Amino acid sequence: GHEYLPVFEGEIKPHRPLGTSDSRAKRPLNAFMAFRTYYLKLFPDTQQKNASGFLTQLWGGDPQRNKWALIAKVYSFLRDQLGKGTVNLSAFLGIACPLMNMV
Repeated sequence: GHEYLPVFEGEIKPHRPLGTSDSRAKRPLNAFMAFRTYYLKLFPDTQQKNASGFLTQLWGGDPQRNKWALIAKVYSFLRDQLGKGTVNLSAFLGIACPLMNMV
């Protein structure tokens, strides 16, 4: 059977029809922000400024930037189609990254 994946919160229905533009559309999530959001949990007791510095250094040597870009694009698409309150970024990354063999 299929197990429930807690990426979507509440009822899932398109926020706006596919293929339509919305002048209020959010900026797409970029690859670094996806990377940073996923790995920030490694620094729970570190000030945000210091953690961001560490993550920037790690990003500089990350060989999987293309995968991060793809994950960010898919998240942005889902968020824009289903609504920001419907798609949880951390939960999405927690499922997408292992599926893409990134961890």
